[in-house]
Amino acid sequence: MKNKCLRFISALADVGVICVGGIILIIGAVLFFGSMLGTADLGLDEVITFGRDNIFLNILWLISCCAFGIGLMMLMKKKELYMRKSSKQLYTAVGIITFIVGVLWILQSLSSPTNDSRITTEAGIKLANGDYSPIGTVYFKRFPFQLGYVFWTEICSRLLFLPDKTWGLVLQVVNIICLAFANVALVRISERLFKNNAVTFATAVMLILFSQSVIFSSFMYGTIPGFAFAVWAVYNFIAYIQDEKIKNLVLASIFVTVAVWIKLNNLIFAVAMIIILVVHFLRGEYLKRFLSVCLMALIVFGAKNLPVIQYELRTGNDFGDGIPMVCWLSMGLGDSVFAPGWYDSQDTIALFDGPEDADYASDTAKERIKERIEFFKENPDKAYTFFKDKTYSQWNEPTFSSIWNNKVRGQYAPKVGFAKLVCGEGEEFTKSVMDINVQFLYFGFMISSVFMIFDKFKKKGIKDEFILIPTVIIGGFLYHLLFEAKSQYVLPYVVIMIPYCVWGMYRLTVYIGNLIKNR
Repeated sequence: MKNKCLRFISALADVGVICVGGIILIIGAVLFFGSMLGTADLGLDEVITFGRDNIFLNILWLISCCAFGIGLMMLMKKKELYMRKSSKQLYTAVGIITFIVGVLWILQSLSSPTNDSRITTEAGIKLANGDYSPIGTVYFKRFPFQLGYVFWTEICSRLLFLPDKTWGLVLQVVNIICLAFANVALVRISERLFKNNAVTFATAVMLILFSQSVIFSSFMYGTIPGFAFAVWAVYNFIAYIQDEKIKNLVLASIFVTVAVWIKLNNLIFAVAMIIILVVHFLRGEYLKRFLSVCLMALIVFGAKNLPVIQYELRTGNDFGDGIPMVCWLSMGLGDSVFAPGWYDSQDTIALFDGPEDADYASDTAKERIKERIEFFKENPDKAYTFFKDKTYSQWNEPTFSSIWNNKVRGQYAPKVGFAKLVCGEGEEFTKSVMDINVQFLYFGFMISSVFMIFDKFKKKGIKDEFILIPTVIIGGFLYHLLFEAKSQYVLPYVVIMIPYCVWGMYRLTVYIGNLIKNR
């Protein structure tokens, strides 16, 4: 009876894994076919416009990219190119190339922070110099979650002794260092998950070629450093599942907590890890694995608000919870001048100046949500159009706001070199290249989900850690489907698709090779 019960629980966990694969297949198909049919364009005024693509030309480009990718993998396998370098050499090369290219971009773009980016970074710098005045402003009463990034900036300022006039450039270099470490972590994740030298090598190449993240790094808003800590948390989490070493679980918990501090949206990574731990717990060794769930939850949720708490203790301010979360949901379900579900101050700062407005803002937002749901019920065609356009305004805007951020921010000096070209007369060409890149990425990711489901049904080694990143992507997709939307918000989820895209293309290469061999 006990064995039957254990087998049933394990089978239940398998069903969960297959469900993740099925949902990821649907998301991958939605993103891929959407990218083939049209492209969202982010204008200088941040308004999204939707354009129809030439489907036949896109198919031709996709076939060319696939042929090149498959041919390159076959050549690498034949020549054993990826066997000539050790893993350490590969990690080092990825990190150094990312850093050099990123620094060159920053020195050519010469962007300076503005608006929210300037408010948060300047606050951290002033705090490091003993000036606590920024903390008392209404901005941080509305958005106390930004204090985590302020804390990060304060630490950087204390460690680096930032120059008075060009501190923004130094912090952008910090972003690039974080991105380099993030790319190294993704290569190591690929090595641990797929245990295939060709896939690991190709992942490194594709990460280097994914220019959006490098161009985006000149924007200081916590996205890049938060992402770096999140992917290192993923790496250590996978190492814990595979090796059962408690130090890896502790490191994963600490890294993801810091990621949440810097950017609250990274809580999606933490929740996904806890979900996988629960699935892992269902496999057996119940006490040990139950305690691992408790340990991670305790570290993440126990320390989540530490940056806010320490600023409250240092300044005597009471920040409260800021604008209620339900307001962001109301925004995400509403129309905006930019695109469906994008930023609209009527749902946030128009309702909230401080903790005393929390109940009013929450009640108003709930009423608006109720009205919006009724509208969608009565007009299902408009509901379909709303969520379709909202999805594609984020995931099918192939620059993910990277070029836009470099164009609308202030400047330390005029752009030069490649940055001047990308943000000027070469912008449309750059966007076209990025569009082709994203189409290929979504195709490979969709193919990987097919093989993931196939392998699970065939019981061919799809283990619990394999579905961690797909679970994160599902969480990110659903969150931004409902809450505030922006194309820059989904960039981290697109980047972590890259190892799976490469694995999917590798599996497709092997499959085609076997078909040719058997003829």
